[in-house]
Amino acid sequence: MKNDFKFYSLLFISKEDSNPNLDENNYNNKIEIYINNALLLDKSLRQFDYNLILLTNKKKILKKYLLNSNLIIKKIKFRKKVKKNINFYSSHFKIDAFKYFSKLKTNSCLVDLDCIAINNPPRFFDQLMSGKRPILYDITNKTLERYKKKIVIQSLELLIEKKIIRPKWFGGEFISGNSSFFKILYNTINIFENRYYKKINYFFHNGDEMLVNSALNYLINKSKIKLYLNANKLRITSRYWSNLEVRFMKPKALGQTFLIHLPADKRFLSNYYKSKKDVNKFKKNLIIRNSSIYFYFKNKIKDFYRKIFR
Repeated sequence: MKNDFKFYSLLFISKEDSNPNLDENNYNNKIEIYINNALLLDKSLRQFDYNLILLTNKKKILKKYLLNSNLIIKKIKFRKKVKKNINFYSSHFKIDAFKYFSKLKTNSCLVDLDCIAINNPPRFFDQLMSGKRPILYDITNKTLERYKKKIVIQSLELLIEKKIIRPKWFGGEFISGNSSFFKILYNTINIFENRYYKKINYFFHNGDEMLVNSALNYLINKSKIKLYLNANKLRITSRYWSNLEVRFMKPKALGQTFLIHLPADKRFLSNYYKSKKDVNKFKKNLIIRNSSIYFYFKNKIKDFYRKIFR
């Protein structure tokens, strides 16, 4: 295994967990889905001689699910107090993961559990991941197109209380950097955290990405982060919504991206792992599944009812 940087994912176990992208009320079933996602991600990374380290608050609980598994589990301290009944409750604890990364000697990359490696990493991947420049998943254009620039700016300025001219928005599924980067990010988040919870209902986005992006925008505007690498342009990661992009999937939709994030496919990822199918064939199977007439019209019907009962 390569030692210049390490891949991490977070699985904070709590009955308060609320994830809009996973419709599952059974506590044990939810844990099993998350764990199977982690196992599949780890398995996919091992194809390319990497591995995953799973950060958690309940190592003993996870071990019961991980018999005969090579997945590395690391229990770390979580001190953050997260407001209950908030979207992406458990994801907010990634802030404690940032603090953990700030004390490590190697570079760290935090990826969401519902990601999977489907293509070869890009050229010079190890050098980029081990370098001094942070790597962020820049989705500014898509975010501004969907929510309008004015609305995004209003939310950022409400939290930062500073003027934002050129807003940025980064996906929370991939964030990589050295200890210095995570230290300044963690300290900056602490500045805005109390304000974030007080004004939570006034932001265009309700979730941990709002807090993290406010800190990143503040640091970029203050030139504390002068240069960052775009994980999207480098073909390191991309996001695909199977339930929203209800169309026949073509192979080019997955491109040559190393890691793909599938927020709406946690069950599919879990079932794929349980079925013991070849991880090398995941990309092909995903395309076949998303191109099926049944899947297409199933999501069309879901989207129809979603709009009615919204």
